[in-house]
Amino acid sequence: VYGNKAIYVKNGKLDMFGKDRELVWNYLDTSIEAGDSFFVMSQENDWKIGDRVVIASNSYDMNESEVKTIIDI
Repeated sequence: VYGNKAIYVKNGKLDMFGKDRELVWNYLDTSIEAGDSFFVMSQENDWKIGDRVVIASNSYDMNESEVKTIIDI
């Protein structure tokens, strides 16, 4: 049985690529609304301009997540 919010590989191999990050999970410092373009994180991180981040939903609906590109720090 497979659940939500997970990556599963059955009888296969998963290769993931990208830069190693010291902080891989962070929380927003304040609430934001869908489509907002400015947000403040609760901890410092190593993001750079041009990095893409996913703002996850607080529900189990994967369609509520948003991908944002960092344009200013």
